[in-house]
Amino acid sequence: MSQPQPSLPSRRVLLVEDSDLFGRLLAGKLKLELGLGTVWLKTFGDCLRLLDSGDTAFDAALLDITLPDAPHGEIIDLVLSHGIPGIVFTGSVNDAQREAFWAKRIVDYILKQSECGLDIAVRQVKRIIDNRDMRCLVVDDSRLYRKSIANLLRAHGFHVHEAASGREALAILAAHRDIKLALVDYTMPEMDGVALTREIRRLGRIDELAVIGLSNSEDKATPIRFLKNGANDYIKKPFEVEEFYCRVSLNIDMLNQFATIRELAYTDPLTATANRRALFSSGQAALAQARETASPITVAMIDIDRFKHVNDTFGHEAGDDVIRHLGATLREYFPQGEHHIGRIGGEEFCVASPGRTAAQLLPVYEAFRRHIAGAVVAARGYGIAYTVSVGLHDAAGASFEDMLKEADVKLYKAKTLGRNRIVVTAAP
Repeated sequence: MSQPQPSLPSRRVLLVEDSDLFGRLLAGKLKLELGLGTVWLKTFGDCLRLLDSGDTAFDAALLDITLPDAPHGEIIDLVLSHGIPGIVFTGSVNDAQREAFWAKRIVDYILKQSECGLDIAVRQVKRIIDNRDMRCLVVDDSRLYRKSIANLLRAHGFHVHEAASGREALAILAAHRDIKLALVDYTMPEMDGVALTREIRRLGRIDELAVIGLSNSEDKATPIRFLKNGANDYIKKPFEVEEFYCRVSLNIDMLNQFATIRELAYTDPLTATANRRALFSSGQAALAQARETASPITVAMIDIDRFKHVNDTFGHEAGDDVIRHLGATLREYFPQGEHHIGRIGGEEFCVASPGRTAAQLLPVYEAFRRHIAGAVVAARGYGIAYTVSVGLHDAAGASFEDMLKEADVKLYKAKTLGRNRIVVTAAP
């Protein structure tokens, strides 16, 4: 008998703040907006004892630099020495303090009396957590400068790759297609930063992979060359740390906004599966690849039986709950990445499965159909049972739409034979 796996620690934030009002407001906001637990301490001594006990698993720390037993910012060094990203609260800041903060590699400083200080703190904590899933690439033939930029990014939680040349950078990008940000120096041997930017654009669009050019060149045309060849932004060396972080954050925010727009444009909002347009696009691409590799592809049409009766009896909101249940069950039985699932409209779904014949998939669909038939959906105070009919087709047609039409013919036959069944058209 296997042993139960230990649960992962929940996301937590360390808050060191001696103001009751400010602490309560901030802890409540972190819980409400991000669902984060907060360990709230009021003194340097309490924090020292906690961290010395080995309890250091925090995603971020929010630190008041003026504490009763540590009035000169000693809390910053203590927390950062345990590898916890630190965000600092201060009543005021001058140039010397600002430089001292950045020298310690904090994430950010926030003016405590600012009306939007709490919102900025929550946003920065969210950014640190999100950055842990974000890969970046720093390309610079100067090891010193490359390490300096990489360390700035790591202070914000990014997963950072480093390359000393354009050729090395392209190899890293090919191996890690999930890299979202590349910071590229202009002056490098063999391939300069502008030429590298052109090559990067072959691997990722401007709304999927952000490129920031870097240079200490006084030539006013250098930033133009970067931007004209596909860079998203440009920073002149030497730069202020705050400017660097602002530029990086703006570019990451831009990528996130584009991703949200794509999701809204291609995702069915009720079921979180692909919408009709996205399904036809991915289905046609899958069919083209199947033809190119002489591999099979199967298209299924799935429809809820007597769905009008569900809506008429229980109401349209309950009907939506049933549709959501079907979408979630399809995602469970036909994992994304192996299959393309989309809602065609109403209560009708399609699944395209590259690399599999209808005969290979039939046992999976039978298990799926039986699961649906045995389920009861809790919807608006009702327990709703329902069934589905399925049409399967794996004879590759001239287009994805042709295959979908053939699967729909089999779906109609399943309905006429009594529903709650699967009808298959197999390739000859």
